Amino acid sequence: MKRTLFYLLLLTIAGTVFGCKKDKIPVSSSLAGTWELSLDVNGMTGHVTHHKSGNDTLAIFTTDGKYSFYNRNDLFRSGSYTVKQDTYSMDHTVRSRIIFDNAYDNSHEFFDIQNNLLNMYVDAYDAGGVGYRRIK
Repeated sequence: MKRTLFYLLLLTIAGTVFGCKKDKIPVSSSLAGTWELSLDVNGMTGHVTHHKSGNDTLAIFTTDGKYSFYNRNDLFRSGSYTVKQDTYSMDHTVRSRIIFDNAYDNSHEFFDIQNNLLNMYVDAYDAGGVGYRRIK
């Protein structure tokens, strides 16, 4: 009896260890491209600032999970990103969340794309957001 329980326990542990895989989070192909800053929203006041075309404030996302942010053609942030579906706490809907540089515990940033406009926003009541227009 002890031998049977031992083998059953061993089989259960082995099944648990080898049966659990970390899910690979896909990169969103709709996000890939070059985006130019179109607007930003102040989270505290709600004030919207519109930006003219040609401002050279860019967000570039590649299909292999790399990103670069430029401010007037100067690179100020780059690294890797992943996308996953997560619950947006403001209305409890499932949305696309972007995670920069594997920082899963940082603020939750979400995005949506409509009519070649990329909107990025943080999951907080007083957080602002930015909008980008696709240029490539």
